[in-house]
Amino acid sequence: MKRSFFVVFLIGAMGLGLMSPRRLAAQLAPLGPEAQLPASGGAERPDLAVQPGGGYAVVWDDLEARVFSHYVAAGDEAPGEETVFVGDGGLPAMDSVMATPKGFEVLWHITNDDGLPVAFYRRHLDPQGVPASGKPVLLARGGVDWVWDLGGSRFLAAWFMDPKQSIGARFLSPFGKPAGLVMRLSSRPVDDPQALAVPLTDGGFVAVWFGTRLDKEVGKEEESGTSVLRARRFNAAGQPLGPDFDVNTTPPGAGETAPFLNPQFQVAAAPDGGFAVSWALDQTIYLRYFDAAGRAVTPEIKAVSDSSVFAPVSMAFDDRGDLLLL
Repeated sequence: MKRSFFVVFLIGAMGLGLMSPRRLAAQLAPLGPEAQLPASGGAERPDLAVQPGGGYAVVWDDLEARVFSHYVAAGDEAPGEETVFVGDGGLPAMDSVMATPKGFEVLWHITNDDGLPVAFYRRHLDPQGVPASGKPVLLARGGVDWVWDLGGSRFLAAWFMDPKQSIGARFLSPFGKPAGLVMRLSSRPVDDPQALAVPLTDGGFVAVWFGTRLDKEVGKEEESGTSVLRARRFNAAGQPLGPDFDVNTTPPGAGETAPFLNPQFQVAAAPDGGFAVSWALDQTIYLRYFDAAGRAVTPEIKAVSDSSVFAPVSMAFDDRGDLLLL
C-alpha cells in the first residue's frame, strides 16, 4: 500500500535580534536529520506547533474528511507510528495548531462543494497530543473567510470586503461570541487576498497576506494584477501600529509572467517579540525576520532552492529561537 509522509527540518537561528544579516544567514543550519511522520493516504494541509521543551505536534486533514494529529517528543528522531483522530464532518480543511502551556489548540473549517468555508471549529489536545473529550467547539459560520488563534483564549475572525478591496476582522471568544469593533487589517487596497494572523509575545499580533495589486494603465480598460506579500502589526486591543508594508524585496513578475510568487506562505512568532515570514518565489523558499517593531532584521534569506520546491507548509520557533520549517 502506498504511504504518505511529512518531512520536518529543525533549523537553528539563535539570537535573531543580536546578529547581523550575514551572520544570521550563516547560522541557518539543520540541527539533525529530517523526521518522517506517517500520514494517512491523501494527507493535506499539514501544520505544526512546538512546545517550549522541543516536543511538537503536526496536524493535517485527508481526502476522507478527517483531521489527524501526530505528537513527537523532544529529541525523538524516530517518531512512532501512532496518529490521533481529532475530528470530521463535511469537507474539513486544516487551519492551524498552536502550542499552549496546557497542550495544543487545533483549528479547522468545513467547506461546501465550491470550496468556500461554512463553519470553523477548534479542539484542545493535551501536552501529549490526546484530544479533549466532547465535541469540537463551533467558532464561526458563513460570511467568515478565516479564523485564527491569537492565544490567551482569544480568536480573530476575518473576511475579504470586496467592494472596499480590504480585509475586515473582529475578535471572538473561545466559544465564538464576537467581541469588540470591526477592524481593517489592510491599509492599502488589495484584491483576492489569502491572509494569516499570528500572536506575538507582547500580546499583539501580526497579519500577513498575499494578494493582487491592481495596476491601472492610463487609456486601457483592462487591469493587470501584480502579486504582493504584505504585513501589518497590531497591539493587543487590535489597534494598528502603522500602515501595512511589503514583506518581500524581490518583485514577482506582473500578471502571469515569471518569477511567480506562490500564494502559500507561512508566518511564525519569535521568542524575542519579532516574527518570521517564509514564502516561495519560483523554485526558492525565502525567509525574512522582523523585530518586535516590525522592522526587517535581515534581507531575504534563501532557505531552500531546488527544482522540486513548491511552497513552505508550516513553521514554528521553539523557546531557544530555533526555527522548525516544514
